[in-house]
Amino acid sequence: MEKITSPQQHDDYPERWLDCESAVMAAFHQLVIDAVSAGWGEAEVALVIADVADEYAVELAHKSSLPKTPTNCQRNYPAFGPDLSKGLEGL
Repeated sequence: MEKITSPQQHDDYPERWLDCESAVMAAFHQLVIDAVSAGWGEAEVALVIADVADEYAVELAHKSSLPKTPTNCQRNYPAFGPDLSKGLEGL
């Protein structure tokens, strides 16, 4: 499992959301690769991860601990790592 880096500062700062996203992305890629390597389909892995994340967010919202999304957060979704549609060759 990839080591996830810590926030650059303890307090809130303008790029915190993007830093968190970047820190989690490598571990996410490895999770997808591991699941596909185990025989799960890439699409089903993506859907299950989305479902699990959604359920977790709902739990946090009920606990009132879900942080507000920063207003300066610009979400752009680059390619999520290697294209696994043709298998794991070349990884």
